[in-house]
Amino acid sequence: MKMDATSLLKQIAEAATTPEQLVDTAISKINAANPLSHAATEVLADEAHNQLKSLPDGPLKGLPISVKECYAIAGRYITSGSKRMKPIFCQEDATVVKRLKNAGAVIVARGNTSEFLLGRETDNLLYGTTDNAITPGLTAGGSSGGDGVMTASGCVSFGIGTDIGGSCRFPAVFNGIVGFKPASGQVDKTGIFPAAGNEFVETMNSPGILARSVRDVCLVYNVIGRKQVNEKNDLGGIQLYTANNFRVKISDESIKLALQGSIDFFKGKSIDVKDMDIPESGTHYTDFGKLMGAGFTDMIYKWSVTEDGKKLSFIGELFRRMIGKPTISNELFAMLLPFNFIKPSASKLEKIIAKVQLAREKYYSLLGQNGVLVLPTAGILAPKHKKFYPQYNKPGVIEIITPVSFCNIYNLSCITIPAWKYQNDKTKNPPGIQLVSAPGNEELLLNAAKMLEDYLHR
Repeated sequence: MKMDATSLLKQIAEAATTPEQLVDTAISKINAANPLSHAATEVLADEAHNQLKSLPDGPLKGLPISVKECYAIAGRYITSGSKRMKPIFCQEDATVVKRLKNAGAVIVARGNTSEFLLGRETDNLLYGTTDNAITPGLTAGGSSGGDGVMTASGCVSFGIGTDIGGSCRFPAVFNGIVGFKPASGQVDKTGIFPAAGNEFVETMNSPGILARSVRDVCLVYNVIGRKQVNEKNDLGGIQLYTANNFRVKISDESIKLALQGSIDFFKGKSIDVKDMDIPESGTHYTDFGKLMGAGFTDMIYKWSVTEDGKKLSFIGELFRRMIGKPTISNELFAMLLPFNFIKPSASKLEKIIAKVQLAREKYYSLLGQNGVLVLPTAGILAPKHKKFYPQYNKPGVIEIITPVSFCNIYNLSCITIPAWKYQNDKTKNPPGIQLVSAPGNEELLLNAAKMLEDYLHR
């Protein structure tokens, strides 16, 4: 199960294993690991075995997978990791779930998430804290941390998450796997909770893929995406860009080495490399925070009304925490106060959206049809539990995560690749390199990522 999904499909085709064996192994591994990892909210053994009885003959036939708990699965509930919210009963599968099942994938588990999917650590009062797959005691990242850990640890062949502010890419980089966020609109979001309370904010959000190889991402994206991608060894007239004037703070030398090594690798392939000036890399982060405040502050209070009608009160929750009886996660509580302060008025929100729209058009034009931007995924390696969210809840521009939010606010397609060649000796965690393209150019992006992956895995 440490093989990637493509290799497992080959094993099935050659009769070296069977879907039944893979599914039983996946269920056994998750059940054995979950008491410590807290990666799965549910193990769907009965449903998985029912699926095996009549598997469609599709491109994912027989692969055991996990899906983030926010995706609707008929007959199950969505809790979004909330102790307060009334669970949402699902009448039918989300569109992505339908496509995966129709392609023959077998859903064996639902992945743990941060509360309301709004944290960059996977921790909630219902299912606990998801532990890192490489180094126990470090964060798994969030909010798709459960699926990231199950994928990285070999419990499932790949996982399906979501990403509005790094929710696929943080679990990917922290657990040493590939994380892909296509631009919003490239994958159908029907049946995924939650949607932002503002339509523009929702354009920063997208389903994403967590996998053990770039070729697996291509395989899965061709099932769930609106546009097919073909794997090619020739990148044609690709134009690679490095970021100039980008506000990012890199806290570990391995990240700097991986970034420069990646740039030098492409230059060695006779690929043209130019600087791209990105002056918005500071203001984009504050605008991102304001948009998140506009899209989710009111929604948090709405979702947090209990079944017996009790509303969430910041002061009341503060008191509950003092007596050791919290009703929301630490990270969500830490967000409430800044969200209330940074939430813009309607007129200010309109101006922010107009500014961001102009910047989107600018970067779509700069990247064009053949442009790929290379960035570090983040300026930080996986930190210890409870140490990550205090860093990004501080006022101002949090420069360790600006490369991640840059891609969300400007609705760019992006993929993070683990740089095992530059693995940190102390934590054993690799840095991540992120490649970025304009929406609709996922084929070029994924083929460039596949080429870089071969180098970074050496």
